[in-house]
Amino acid sequence: MADITYKPKVYRKQGGDQFVVASEGIINIETGGIIQANGTQADHIADPSGGATVDDEARAAIVSILSALEGAGILKTS
Repeated sequence: MADITYKPKVYRKQGGDQFVVASEGIINIETGGIIQANGTQADHIADPSGGATVDDEARAAIVSILSALEGAGILKTS
């Protein structure tokens, strides 16, 4: 008989088209594990290198970060 008190905080919804992490649930990516979007891991974002101006460098870094988050499906594309 199934244990009706068992309530996982991380589970796949019936039908398999959605993965749920409930309150206090955790996804732990172990060493060497990666997250991919469409089979591709987000590109590395280059360390700031002292662009023409601090504003230009900061703007370029922010754009790179947003692009990586969009590519991983974390943010909607603008």
